[in-house]
Formats: sequence, structure tokens, C-alpha cells
Amino acid sequence: NYFAQANTDDGSCIAVVLGCMNQCASNYDPLANTDDGSCIALAIGDTHEGGVIFYLQPNCGGGLVAAVPSQVEYPSGVQVCASLTFGGYSDWFLPSRYELLELSNNIGLKTLGYFPSPYATGYWSSTEDSTNYFTGGDGPGNVFIQIMGYYGNGIEGLYGKSNTQGGVIAVRAF
Repeated sequence: NYFAQANTDDGSCIAVVLGCMNQCASNYDPLANTDDGSCIALAIGDTHEGGVIFYLQPNCGGGLVAAVPSQVEYPSGVQVCASLTFGGYSDWFLPSRYELLELSNNIGLKTLGYFPSPYATGYWSSTEDSTNYFTGGDGPGNVFIQIMGYYGNGIEGLYGKSNTQGGVIAVRAF
């Protein structure tokens, strides 16, 4: 707010605070009042807020990260995620079937540091099959899984609720 013709300091001068002013950037500085060109845009596959970004909402609306590594055996997948404290965060949850599909399509397991076997492995979602669309398992209320492995990315299936096989990938929103 410099004014060249001023001859008396009225105390209204504002100090320049350099920094990234882009709210979508990983190094956004809310105190900055002058952009210094240092902004680092977030992208799928970046490490951010305790995990790896696998989904970004449009227009700086946040996104989802997956814990690295977060593969555990199934027993109580919801409880495992809910009680997880990782990367300084404790708001992890079991992803829905659609969130797991985004994860599989956008980054896959290798980005998370997993080295899956050549055989497909099912990862639990929080989504139940209330329509009993698929048969098998325990009948109505089966839980959708996402098959991920060298030969199984993008394939959806079901596990019965009493099944103790498969893995869990914890995710969180930012």
C-alpha cells in the first residue's frame, strides 16, 4: 500500500510477507500477502498429510490419501482403520467400494509400497451388497472387495462377512 506522495507515516503500511498464496498448493501459506512463485501443486501420487494422494476433488476441494503401508489382515477392518494413528493423523477409515476403485485405478498397490503376489488379493471396502446382486458368501449383506494384484486390478467381488481373508487399506480425507 505504498503511496509515493505521502510525507508523514500514518501507521497504515503493510509489511510484505512472501509465500505461496495458492490454497490448492501443498505449501500454501495463509499469512502470505505477496506470492513468491514457490507454490507446489498437489498431484495424484504425492505424499501428503500422512499418506499417498489417490483422489483430488476439483477446485481445491480436498481429496483422499491412503496410508503407506496399511495392509493388514482383515479381522475387524473397520476397527483397524478407526483405531489407526499414522503419519500424525487418527481420522483413518475403511474406504467405500468406489474409493477403492479410485485407489486401484489412480495409484495401485506399488505406489503404496506393496508388492502383491501374482495372484489377486481382495481388499475390503465398507460397502455392503444390500441388493444381494452377487451370489455366494453369506447371502445378503456381503461386503464388496476390490481385487488388486498384478493380474487383478479393477475387478470387484464380494466377501461374506464371516470371511477373514483379504487386506485392509486405511484412507483419510484432507
